[in-house]
Amino acid sequence: MFQLWELMSRDSEGQMRHFPIFLDLTGRRVLFSGAGDISESKIRLVMKTAAIIEVYGHDPNRQIREWANTGRIKLSRRRLQDADIGNAVLLYCANGQTRPDRDAARLAEARGVLVNVVDNLEDSHFITPAIVDRNPVTVAIGTEGAAPVLARLIKSDLETRLPVATGALARIARSFRGRAALIRSPRKRREFWARFFGREGPEAWSMGGEAATVDRLKGLLVESLAELPEKGSVHFIDASPGDPDFLSVRSKRLLESADRVVHDKDVAPAILELARREAQISAGPVERLLESGVPVSASNGKIVVCLMSNILARLPLLEALRCSLAAKGISCEILESFKPPSGLAAMQGVG
Repeated sequence: MFQLWELMSRDSEGQMRHFPIFLDLTGRRVLFSGAGDISESKIRLVMKTAAIIEVYGHDPNRQIREWANTGRIKLSRRRLQDADIGNAVLLYCANGQTRPDRDAARLAEARGVLVNVVDNLEDSHFITPAIVDRNPVTVAIGTEGAAPVLARLIKSDLETRLPVATGALARIARSFRGRAALIRSPRKRREFWARFFGREGPEAWSMGGEAATVDRLKGLLVESLAELPEKGSVHFIDASPGDPDFLSVRSKRLLESADRVVHDKDVAPAILELARREAQISAGPVERLLESGVPVSASNGKIVVCLMSNILARLPLLEALRCSLAAKGISCEILESFKPPSGLAAMQGVG
């Protein structure tokens, strides 16, 4: 797999210019115009995939010649021509000269092939991020071309944080997904994998490698299947500061694990971004939503998070609901946010 960042326009609201996707290059042609040092670094990255790599250029450097001699790439000692484009999926223009790069880019654009002009953001359809490779786990870091040094620093930090065994744990987990489906509850299944990746898997790997890790995974499955049926819960979170930094750690974790999120319409989008992507999200007012599906969702074992913009004024309602839910065996809690200093609140327009 290889990360492709396809260009998008950035508007005044700060949208991403480059949208990150993973492109399957297996058996697909990736072309390079230029056979010198500039091409070499990009070729080295693409060689991590199963792409068919073709390089076009006069006077190739030693490393590119060696790769060609061992059959790892196809080398043509001439410039790229229109007939070469064919069914290619990507083209890197890496001649290091403006005119040859633009000529090659035009050929590819005419055939609908995505182009990267190395070190030329404006003429590129995609950019190549810094990559942390723990196959099959791949982390890509991009800074919109604004701060490559920062991307490398983040890459270095992540390589330290992600042990070499990360890829092995992911491969073991992939082979076990069919059996993990025996855990019918999505939440319990998420908790099962969180235990494996967070602590149990790394510890088992360090003690006994793959065999010990597989044994521990089997044990975790038995433990999860033996657990009592889960009960749902409802959590009211004060979202009035409008800044995710003022939410408690627990509030953020609940948003990351919630099955359903209901919120007042004036809750800041930055807070909603913290919600789990698969969560069902509904806009309020929360009181109306509470009268409909929230108790039902919680009764069915789901974690429900209610984001409220003025929680203190609604405490009587919440206390009444807490008693009603408790009678059904459903836990309920109210989580306040940290209040920003008054000066900061005035600057941010937060009441």
